[in-house]
Amino acid sequence: MPKCHSTNDIATETAEKDDCLDGTLVITDWQTKGRGQRGNQWESEPNKNLTFSVILKPGFLTLDHQFFLNIFTSLALIDTLVSYVHTGLKIKWPNDIYYENMKLGGILIENTVKGSYLHATVIGVGLNINQVDFNCENALSLAGICERFFDLQTLLGELVMNMEKRYFQLKTEKFQALRSEYVERLFWYNQLKWFKTDRKFQAKIVGVDDLGRLQLMENFRIHSYDLKEVTYLINTDQDPGGYS
Repeated sequence: MPKCHSTNDIATETAEKDDCLDGTLVITDWQTKGRGQRGNQWESEPNKNLTFSVILKPGFLTLDHQFFLNIFTSLALIDTLVSYVHTGLKIKWPNDIYYENMKLGGILIENTVKGSYLHATVIGVGLNINQVDFNCENALSLAGICERFFDLQTLLGELVMNMEKRYFQLKTEKFQALRSEYVERLFWYNQLKWFKTDRKFQAKIVGVDDLGRLQLMENFRIHSYDLKEVTYLINTDQDPGGYS
């Protein structure tokens, strides 16, 4: 569709229909009110970026494994981008795509549940491709990195193919392999950095636990944090002030 407020909203409505198939794609040229994590709005110029949602029916996946939806999607985006950007690509937990210290894309996943299993999943993807001007100072596009523009349909085809491959890994319960790749790609992985909860502290990212919580090692002890429980501090000085 040429324009919509949010592909995730439309996909969520579509997912409730009896004839909705696993893998249904909802895509728009211009998403006017795209949503991100923590209630943030996704900035996107018309006809410049990839903004779409995929509807899945992962009835095989139990609730305690739902974070693997974030994992397989994040890896699929990396798989696609690494063909054009060979170094510097990272996943900022839980599912933002970064090039060095700049944000290239993000994922928003929304689930409906039946009993102890997932019923329907909507995976919203926003990926900066050809946009070069942003209001957000830490946003970047593929064109900004490579200094050329890209065909959106070609990239979409590559990304969907990579999502299918990674989804098959999930269906065949390659949990350990998926998690290992994801952790190795994490932004700030195994580096001593500043974080903030109700206090500021230095720690290393060492992994994610079974529930998808970020694992930080501080003074040789590992602590797990949920999405709203910890913040990255972008400065590394003794008195860090900026947040990301």
